[in-house]
Amino acid sequence: MAAIASPITSGTPSRHLSSCSQRQRTCSGAQVSSSAQQPLRTREVQRSCTRALAVVPGTVSKRTRQYQLEFLQTTAKPKPQSPVREVPDAGLTRRQRYQQDEDGGLPLREIALIATDVDGTLLNCNHALSDRTERALLMAQEQGIQVVLATGKARGPWFPEIQERLKLETPGVFLQGLMVYGADGSLLYERTMAEDVARQVIRFGKAESVTLTAYCGERVLCEERDEHTDRLIPYGEPIPEAVGPLEDLIGFTSIHKLILMAGDDTLAALRPRLEAELDGMASLITSVPGMLEVLPLGVSKATGLARVLDIMGLHPQQVMAAGDGENDIEMLQMVGLGVAMANAGPSVKAVADHVSSSNDHDGLAAAVERFALSAGVWCWD
Repeated sequence: MAAIASPITSGTPSRHLSSCSQRQRTCSGAQVSSSAQQPLRTREVQRSCTRALAVVPGTVSKRTRQYQLEFLQTTAKPKPQSPVREVPDAGLTRRQRYQQDEDGGLPLREIALIATDVDGTLLNCNHALSDRTERALLMAQEQGIQVVLATGKARGPWFPEIQERLKLETPGVFLQGLMVYGADGSLLYERTMAEDVARQVIRFGKAESVTLTAYCGERVLCEERDEHTDRLIPYGEPIPEAVGPLEDLIGFTSIHKLILMAGDDTLAALRPRLEAELDGMASLITSVPGMLEVLPLGVSKATGLARVLDIMGLHPQQVMAAGDGENDIEMLQMVGLGVAMANAGPSVKAVADHVSSSNDHDGLAAAVERFALSAGVWCWD
């Protein structure tokens, strides 16, 4: 994907401050009146109102804010019921995609849903949900903004506490988009690995003497437990089960994904060799150091989120997504506002619209407070 936009910086540009008063006067002037002689608002006034409301939310009077809200209510159009969308065309920049959507009649960049990665984004490095992040996401839901989890993990022991604390009533994306569950735990979608691909990966892992784990729904299976398999436990994953040779599972148990586990240097050397051997039959990603994941081809958090949006009747441009890993890149590219954590790698930051603070410094909460809670709308400068 080459759709990379100029990042939105974390500070407020000085030119915004210098033109703030003028924007407020524009929003509260005759151009925004409800006169029958002016039923249509220009895009220039529309953007001016959005910026005054979203960029400097604490500087407007109650009367001006009321004008702004009335303006947004009278100009907003019904949210489109969109089909499942794949990752946008790599030949278009994010701005060009936005322009196409604007020409197609979408409303302002209204955030209707927040999709968040879990480890490294929603949770801090102690695998804990901070009070500030919890509070920000609950406040967003009180304002009608829905929250969806998009994670590479299974819907395992870590999930019930997070669901309860965040009061989640939305579908969720699990196993890198291979499984989508409803809020009640019902399985809405799944994709499993082809048997010949699974067999080839298992044989490769055994030949290279690396640890292998097989994710089979809400179970994690391995030939035998060791220090690598047990690294999954602090993440709240299902306890790995030693079941003997994984190749014996093929044909009897559905395998969703496989993880090769070893030192970073070992996996870095093995990755290009495995990619060459699979020859385009599967996707390889690294979301956690020391773990190389093998997925069915064409599946990602982005495709899983697209299915959730289809179920919920929302458009990707109405979504703010946050993440920190290689497995979040496609998701950040497909949505209206992609946010990377400060602890993200360079490739993730490169595709993000905004880089927030780290997960240990409430980066997700800071982004929610800035882009969702202040006004619920945003636009390009």
